[in-house]
Amino acid sequence: MRRFYLLFLAGLFLAVRVKAVDVYGAASSAQSVALGGLFAGSGSGPTDSLAANPAALTFIGRPLLEVSGMGVLAHGAYQNSTPYLGSLSNSAGLAGSAAFASRVGASRVSLGVGVFPVSLLSDQWRYADPAGTAGVSYGIQTNKSAFIALQPTVGIGIQVTKRLAVGAGFGILYNANTLETPYIFQNNALSGLKTLLNLHTNGVGYNGTIGAIFTATRTLEFGLAYKTETTVHTTGTANGNASTQFAALGLPFQPTFRYTAKVNNTFPQSVSANIAWQARRRIRTHLQADWINWRSAFVNLPVHLTGGTNPDINALLGSSSLDDSIPLAWRNQLAWRAGMEASVTENATVLGGYSYTNSPVPSRTLTPMTADIMRNALSTGISYHRSRYRFELAYQANLPSSAEVGTSQLLAGEYDHSKTSLWLQTIVLTTGIRF
Repeated sequence: MRRFYLLFLAGLFLAVRVKAVDVYGAASSAQSVALGGLFAGSGSGPTDSLAANPAALTFIGRPLLEVSGMGVLAHGAYQNSTPYLGSLSNSAGLAGSAAFASRVGASRVSLGVGVFPVSLLSDQWRYADPAGTAGVSYGIQTNKSAFIALQPTVGIGIQVTKRLAVGAGFGILYNANTLETPYIFQNNALSGLKTLLNLHTNGVGYNGTIGAIFTATRTLEFGLAYKTETTVHTTGTANGNASTQFAALGLPFQPTFRYTAKVNNTFPQSVSANIAWQARRRIRTHLQADWINWRSAFVNLPVHLTGGTNPDINALLGSSSLDDSIPLAWRNQLAWRAGMEASVTENATVLGGYSYTNSPVPSRTLTPMTADIMRNALSTGISYHRSRYRFELAYQANLPSSAEVGTSQLLAGEYDHSKTSLWLQTIVLTTGIRF
């Protein structure tokens, strides 16, 4: 058991941070990545079962520990109204996951526990800050943003009949946010003014997942899962320096400020439906559709600042508190995925997949730091098992994608006529051990 806990903790620490551009429901295991990000139904391991559909826990049987490590390399370019061509920097990173599941004795009940990433939006851009209100620019800046969410989860699966399995999971969602960038206030007495901002918050929320798997025939099965919406109230600090803006306006204000920050994030509800078909003895095919309700979750991003330390700003506002709200107006997202597994020997299987996802981000609120614009992804992988051990290696390429902004809804027009381009590569290694 000591070895189990050490491996489990290793997976937890790996899951801390990654430089990537996945916003929600990032695939955790090599099997899922190799199949285009889909859920492999009854053939899934404990990590994907807990993350996608807990009903699959009932097919695991003997105790199984699974640990995954993920390496990501992102490439990006950003062009705005300045002649400087921006780019992603420090765009490589690591993440991971770990899970354990087992049937309870000879019963129809299986239990699982694990930790995996839910959101992996984390990037660092370097580009020139275009002129805003009163012609203010902070020059070439390193712009950092992160929207990280990790989820420890416990789950239960029950084999109701020979054909029907159901399951449920309960997750504790840890969310950490970072924003280091020239920031434009959007809807308060400082609207349109720009400051250098350094904001860090974190908090915890809770969610649930329910699912079912129906085995229609020996070769055909259907899966359906639902994940609840989650609200996370995060707290931290916000520090800023508005010296350039105040000087341009001729205001003799102290330039620096500090607030206690509160940011409320909502993670959307989602529904997934999948079909697995054993087309031939050695070939298994998968189809999946995912619906993610961003339209209700990412309407805007409310920021509440209290305890302001700058007396000049406090006097202007008549308060030491400041509320702001960043418009998002995201659309619902629909993803289509297809994958295939082909056994080439008794111990080895090759996998391949493709996925298409519409971008939920409208051009009018797009910035490099909210650029979830990836659409097409191709993936492949190999799985090898021997005795109690299983090794899986996967590679996925999110093909180059671009998005342009005409007139931005964000104030000061700094994102007008800009273009963001991204390309993402992912490698995942998963190890499974049966006890």
